[in-house]
Amino acid sequence: MTKEIFPQWVLVNGQIHRVSDFSNLAPPARPEAFCPLCMAPVILKLGNERVYHYAHQTKVTCAATQPETALHLNTKYYIYNQLLSGTELYLEQQCSNSCGKSRTVSWVGDWGEVKIEYQIGQFRPDIAILGKVDTVNAIEIKVTHQVEDDKEAFYKIRDIGWLEVVADESIYDGENPWKIDVPLPFAVCKPPLAEWTCESCSEQLRKEEEIKLREQREWEYRKHNYLEPIYSKIVDYYFPSGKKFRETYYLNRVIRVDKPIGVLVNTEHQETIFRKTGESLEALLNLAFRETKQAVDKRREYGAIVDDHKWLTWVHGNKYLARATDRYPYLYRWDNNVKKWVKPVTQYLAPSDDDGFY
Repeated sequence: MTKEIFPQWVLVNGQIHRVSDFSNLAPPARPEAFCPLCMAPVILKLGNERVYHYAHQTKVTCAATQPETALHLNTKYYIYNQLLSGTELYLEQQCSNSCGKSRTVSWVGDWGEVKIEYQIGQFRPDIAILGKVDTVNAIEIKVTHQVEDDKEAFYKIRDIGWLEVVADESIYDGENPWKIDVPLPFAVCKPPLAEWTCESCSEQLRKEEEIKLREQREWEYRKHNYLEPIYSKIVDYYFPSGKKFRETYYLNRVIRVDKPIGVLVNTEHQETIFRKTGESLEALLNLAFRETKQAVDKRREYGAIVDDHKWLTWVHGNKYLARATDRYPYLYRWDNNVKKWVKPVTQYLAPSDDDGFY
């Protein structure tokens, strides 16, 4: 640590006091004070140049003069002193959905005593909060080292809840030091606080779960209720206006609860041409072929030239595309001179049409 930090808490008459408690006393009236770490007499420094602190007598060696130790002591004794002034310790809990919202929760309250370096088995927590019914909670102050594994294991065995608080001057100094009536900043809480999700996130998660369940139900439905393509074909329409239109027709077996119940003919643009259930597949296929032909031929009534390709057996995974003009070329082209559709001299049939029918 590079910043100079001075110890600010002393023992006077066996009680912990902040050095600033005696700033209103003239030097002769100031009480005898001792370092809470080494127990040696100290000199109260209550001048105007530096923060109120204490100094050891000449030639006295104590770890409290080190910035890391001074920071640890200052943080620990300040939190301890605040606990003495209240009966409940609060923590801030973040929403489990990481939305940034938080709430204030009570971590421990209505305690009997608060102790510094209280002996529990072979360990001494920095601060021990002793309940009225033989319960113990601990607060550990971290400067450079976190709580050791053996101490953490001991706390778990003894069912001791504990916090690890990072030592920081902002906790005990500055314009807005921590007070007992607001949440204590902490790095670790064991056992962890029970998970909490804010109201807005709970509503969002509920909606997401509803969508997920609905999608799952839809997937399950589609798994057992679907259209199974059997045949498909292309039909090209050439209108007197000079416009042309290619439509793809699909003949499907209708499956409900994993069983075929009928036949459906629809187009690539989702126009239903034929739908019927309840008869044999062969009878339904013949009806579907006839009704589709009637629907196609109806366009002739409007003066359209109709190039009706044959039905082809559907090959799973090899979708029949109306845009595949290289395989299924247009039979006519528009002659702008005579304003009508003409058939080029050289034509060829798509090879797959050889396997078609109807």
